[in-house]
Amino acid sequence: MGDDEILSKLNEVQDADSFISFLQSLQHDWEESEALEKRSPSNPYAANTNGWENTCIGSFLEAAAAGGN
Repeated sequence: MGDDEILSKLNEVQDADSFISFLQSLQHDWEESEALEKRSPSNPYAANTNGWENTCIGSFLEAAAAGGN
């Protein structure tokens, strides 16, 4: 998932359901980033794959999306 897709999801947020969909998109992007990092680690002093700097955000996004259902 690219930045354009995430921005599109953000622009579609109008209610709780669309916000949860946006959070799920972020979660998917983060999980993709983690998988790529495991295969080919990036520089430890720079943002990792897909630009994620916080490597613990995935569990937060998952919980936030699940809490809305």
